[in-house]
Amino acid sequence: MQELQTLIDAKPKPSERPIINSGWHIVLCEPNVEIQVSIALNVRGYESFCPAEHRPQRTNRTKNGRRVYEDRAKAMIPGYNFVRFEYRKWDFEGVKAVRGVRGFMKVADRHGDMVPAGLSGADIERLRAEDEAAFVRHQALMAKRATDEADRIAGKPEVEFEAGKQVRIDGPTGERWVGVMVRQRGSSRVELLRANAKIIVPHSKIHNLCE
Repeated sequence: MQELQTLIDAKPKPSERPIINSGWHIVLCEPNVEIQVSIALNVRGYESFCPAEHRPQRTNRTKNGRRVYEDRAKAMIPGYNFVRFEYRKWDFEGVKAVRGVRGFMKVADRHGDMVPAGLSGADIERLRAEDEAAFVRHQALMAKRATDEADRIAGKPEVEFEAGKQVRIDGPTGERWVGVMVRQRGSSRVELLRANAKIIVPHSKIHNLCE
């Protein structure tokens, strides 16, 4: 990742030569369409890759009294995509014809001519590993959310009472407050300290702060 960012930030010098032996080239994309561009390129028969980060995003829909989360994938490196050509089968114009593509990153070769920049196979493999790791982390988070939701529906509180523990609280109109648990009030309510004021809320409205 650092090597790629160095290439992106560096100003090309005439003595530098692009790494193109692997056939992988750096595609410049319009903002927020990097993944769609990668899908479009693959549909057209190109070999394209866009490393992504997956994040649960709250929607305006509710289910069982709680906000519904959806998977939102975003490019790990905003504004960039990668495409591979077979040797002597370069089709830069075909890629640039795809909606959302601005062109190719270029660097100067030893003759001073600007040519499409490339990445080594090792660079691509590192990016693939980061992409896979990000997806595994996302799957683990979504699995935990599903388990927590099942426990909530079954009546089990998401957070066990612990005096002095800092937690997140669902506000009356969807706000996310932070408070400290003080004492239990019966079997289903908890007294908390928030902004120097004590409040009593249903246990179901209390969540782990890290979420």
